[in-house]
Amino acid sequence: MTTTYKRFSDGNFARKIVAIRADLDVPLSNGEILDDTKIRNLIPTLQELIKAQAKVVILASLGEQTGEYNDENSLMQVRFAIGNLLAKPIKFVDVANCDNSIKFMEFGDVLILENLNFHKEEFKGKPADKENFMEKITTYCTSFVNEAFGGDESLASISILEKKLPSYYGLSYQKDLDSIEKMKEGFREPAVLIIGGEGRLDKLTGLKKVVTKFNQILVGGEMALYFLSAKGVKTGKTKLDEKALKKTQEIIKLVESKKIQLILPIDHIVSESLENPVAIDNDVQVVPNNKFIVDLGEKTLVLFREVIESAKTIAWYGPMGRYEIEDFNRGTESIGEYIALSASKDCVKVALGASTLVAINKLKVKQKRFNCLIPNAKAYLDLA
Repeated sequence: MTTTYKRFSDGNFARKIVAIRADLDVPLSNGEILDDTKIRNLIPTLQELIKAQAKVVILASLGEQTGEYNDENSLMQVRFAIGNLLAKPIKFVDVANCDNSIKFMEFGDVLILENLNFHKEEFKGKPADKENFMEKITTYCTSFVNEAFGGDESLASISILEKKLPSYYGLSYQKDLDSIEKMKEGFREPAVLIIGGEGRLDKLTGLKKVVTKFNQILVGGEMALYFLSAKGVKTGKTKLDEKALKKTQEIIKLVESKKIQLILPIDHIVSESLENPVAIDNDVQVVPNNKFIVDLGEKTLVLFREVIESAKTIAWYGPMGRYEIEDFNRGTESIGEYIALSASKDCVKVALGASTLVAINKLKVKQKRFNCLIPNAKAYLDLA
């Protein structure tokens, strides 16, 4: 951090104009919000500010940093979602035209600014350009609340506001920091890391920093293809990225040198096509070249459950298969339920990453059985 943040409870926001940087980069499909966890995480802070009769200006981004308007990534749907949760209308305007909107707000009003990624000054340019971009906000607002846990601190909406205004953690941000600290302090063995989802290079790079903190590592999803392939096991038709595969090999060498138990799928659910998927049992680890791995097999689920039931610390990062398709969601749903219901009551359980939280929400896994749900997995991995 470039400035000293105070806890939200230390701030006096009564009848003040407060800028709040939120993480509202929610998954969308055809204009529909697939998972509103990030929006719900923001609500407690908004409610406290409204209670204090503050004027609240929300800054956020969504999707790619394009520097130009894109209707698909408008925050309009997010605006309506926030309004529904707060049961009040939310004002909406672009940052370039926000003068009068802020000037004529009533106390207790909430204003959300259109996607900051539509403006290149948010994510690139000289410091002077970024200061000019945020000038209207720093002119009218008297406090800055950061609710973008793990957000890029070079962004204008963070770097400039934290430099120019008294700065505070939002309630959700502080909760995530406290949860990570609590997990670090109460980290007990056996500690289990469950990896799934996409096999991306950046994700593997982040994981390499933390794998040695765990005793056992379970791997599913596309990630399992990389680990199996790195060990010489045929993984079917899916094409793998060579750089990501090399990083996987580095991780395997690292965990083996530390005598960490790496547990990979021993059977799978496969399909001959992803366009017209049909579930087929593949009761061995090797997969034919004409098939795609789409989920964990039954024997693997039994193996993974035994590990989960004996764990004292669990971090789950990534779905176990193509859970969006009903025939292929059993692995992800089962792992979620094992963590929520089969792991011991005193086990510390953390779910990481947007795709994990989307899966938990879609498959109705009991969220209350988790100690912490952190959408920004990178931020967790950096701090863990």
